[in-house]
Amino acid sequence: MLSRWLTVLSFFSLSDLIVLISGKLGLTRQSEKFNVLDDKKNKLDLLYLYDSKSFRLAENNEVSVRLALEGKTYSCNLRLAGSDVLVFQQVVISKEYEFALSLFREKFGRAPAKVVDAGANIGLVIIFFKAANADARILAIEPDHDNYIKAQQNIFLNNFSGVELIERALWPTKENLLIVNDFRDQMNWSLRVKEDAEGKVGSITPSDAIDYFEDNIDLFKIDIEGGESEIFKADSNLDWLLKVRAIAIEIHEEQVSSKRIIDTLESNGFTISSNGELTLGINMAFLK
Repeated sequence: MLSRWLTVLSFFSLSDLIVLISGKLGLTRQSEKFNVLDDKKNKLDLLYLYDSKSFRLAENNEVSVRLALEGKTYSCNLRLAGSDVLVFQQVVISKEYEFALSLFREKFGRAPAKVVDAGANIGLVIIFFKAANADARILAIEPDHDNYIKAQQNIFLNNFSGVELIERALWPTKENLLIVNDFRDQMNWSLRVKEDAEGKVGSITPSDAIDYFEDNIDLFKIDIEGGESEIFKADSNLDWLLKVRAIAIEIHEEQVSSKRIIDTLESNGFTISSNGELTLGINMAFLK
């Protein structure tokens, strides 16, 4: 405990330590600055417990972290402000996509080799699937510019080949889209898009994403903060599902009922399994 405290607190200036410790001890009123510093400390605590020896403070209030996946080591940079550390907890520490990877291996006897990652955020899911299959080709889609830049950096840090990252949003039709910051906790991982003639974000349809591979794909990962309600609405073209072996989707009930999407997938020949917030569909046509 003492070692963790000494390491974590070394990331703070003396003046920040005074605000943080005074607030913790009740010597001063807990201010907005205290809340920011306490959030930073909690995130550093989490990263220390994951790997006390490798994480270090980088420029611009970021942390450099070493990841251990599939017996190999990777690197990533995380912003301490916002949701990056929470994404790290979800994808790397809790291994949210291990369920999808394990079930895919069970059904098809191998790791996914062709993956669409819609809602790539800062690129941690890319690292997860490249760790499972170094030769995997991945089309990663991320609409938010700051997340896109961070994903670019994390791809570069690991010298990945076979990864194409595009600054767009998954949408059922070609539209101009606007990023909206009004969903859930309003942090980097909760940004959504909506149609807007003045929007600066371009869209890519599921069919066009699959056409990048010129054939069927193994896994279509969708985590687009409610945008799945548009992808799976009644009048959307769902022919692209015929080219997908497995689909891993996080369904946001605030925007669309999971039953509607699950019913749609089942009616298109998918068997459904769920684990936590992740719904996985296996296309039975590829198992015949």
